[in-house]
Amino acid sequence: MASLSCFTACDKSSEINDTISVSEYETISDPITANISDDVSVSDEEIKQDYELIIIEPECGPSMELSFGLPSGWKYECVMTEDEPTSCITAILWADEDSDTDNGKLRIEYSESGYSVCGTFLEEKSIDFNGCPASQGFYDNSNVWSFIILDGEYDGCGIFNELTDYEKYSDCVDIVLSTIEFKKYAGEE
Repeated sequence: MASLSCFTACDKSSEINDTISVSEYETISDPITANISDDVSVSDEEIKQDYELIIIEPECGPSMELSFGLPSGWKYECVMTEDEPTSCITAILWADEDSDTDNGKLRIEYSESGYSVCGTFLEEKSIDFNGCPASQGFYDNSNVWSFIILDGEYDGCGIFNELTDYEKYSDCVDIVLSTIEFKKYAGEE
């Protein structure tokens, strides 16, 4: 798989908070029924594993809230810019057994400025991602996706696959993908 270093979103240098706390969570062990199309789909049998629902609110709206199911045995960290409104939020997920993300990670991200991707050896296709139009990218004729970038009202929202052994984690990735939700965030009321 080609390196994903061609992705650019927001300059996170000196503007990143340390790991932030999660605003709400719950443990779910029943099969979920997400609004998933044929393009990105998983069966109830594949997602009976326990996961924790993580909801991340930006520091300052208007911005984008993101949520996802964190599979049992996985960890995550979240960073966001300190600007007003919050222009970039990144959640990084990895399998706990892999110290320091040795086998890679998944990134779920919102960037107000959107994304640029390297076009070398890239194949893209339009998909429906949990009811939203999106582009799915594959590098070097791989059958494993490298990114999913949402379009339309969710422009600036993306999921990036940086796992070195995708097959090993495909069941957990299915849980994450089927539970991802981006939601417009106006701010505290």
